Amino acid sequence: MASGNAVAGPSKEREPAPVKGYNYEEDDEADHPQKRYYITIPSTMLASTPMAMAIGFFLGGRRGASKARLRFLAENAHRQPTTVQGWYFYTKTRNYRVFFAACKSGGQYSLGLGAAALAFTTLEEYIGYRREKHFPKQSDAFATPVDPKRTSWRKGPPHVEDGMLAGSLLTLFAGMAYRLPNPLLIRGVLVGFTLGSIFSAGLIAQDKLAYSIRMKKAADAAADEVLQENPSPDLPTRTELGEAGAPGMEVQGSQVNETSGSEQMGWFEWAMDKVRVKEDQKDA
Repeated sequence: MASGNAVAGPSKEREPAPVKGYNYEEDDEADHPQKRYYITIPSTMLASTPMAMAIGFFLGGRRGASKARLRFLAENAHRQPTTVQGWYFYTKTRNYRVFFAACKSGGQYSLGLGAAALAFTTLEEYIGYRREKHFPKQSDAFATPVDPKRTSWRKGPPHVEDGMLAGSLLTLFAGMAYRLPNPLLIRGVLVGFTLGSIFSAGLIAQDKLAYSIRMKKAADAAADEVLQENPSPDLPTRTELGEAGAPGMEVQGSQVNETSGSEQMGWFEWAMDKVRVKEDQKDA
């Protein structure tokens, strides 16, 4: 039974609650409370950091294993085993210590070198980002095509000065933190300057190589499309060349092909020129 206080009429449709951080219509507004934020992780950071960690683990593990082996030999030089069972436990203990020392030293080197690579790539990307903000014209002066598969904080291509500044600043801060003497500090800054420039030059070369590959694929695709619309005629056979007016011409079997192709069209033109030359000689 309906209540007397109920009011007849159409029910109000409740508007759906907006999804926080996922609004399509007002996403471009700068001060919108539900504006989405994106975190872009550069591909150089994702590639160089794991590689540096792997190299650091290999180098640190090798160095730690060598030190642990020599230390174990020095500690047990005065008590060498005399039985077969003694030699078995001696070798087993040595291998265990070498293994655990290699893992420990490899982990330390891996974390250190990975952190250095992460700091370098972050600083290099940030310098390139600020360069484009403050010097947009100089950034576009020597613009190279950007590889679309590489994500970056930069909108344009990398420059050599990005890696130079990043490597120099990183080695300078590290040398000051470890309080290196001035000769070693200067040498470290020069090494960071050189390695940083090589890193940025490698990125530029990668962009140019990727651009040339893309252009080659586009040219091949365009050529295939043109050949599909305008197919090349079939090459003449040996019989057709003889009927064309070259009965005395010596034709090698390897030079005549029953199939068609753009690379062998020069043979047909050469054969027709020979026929014209012989006809001109007969007329003369």
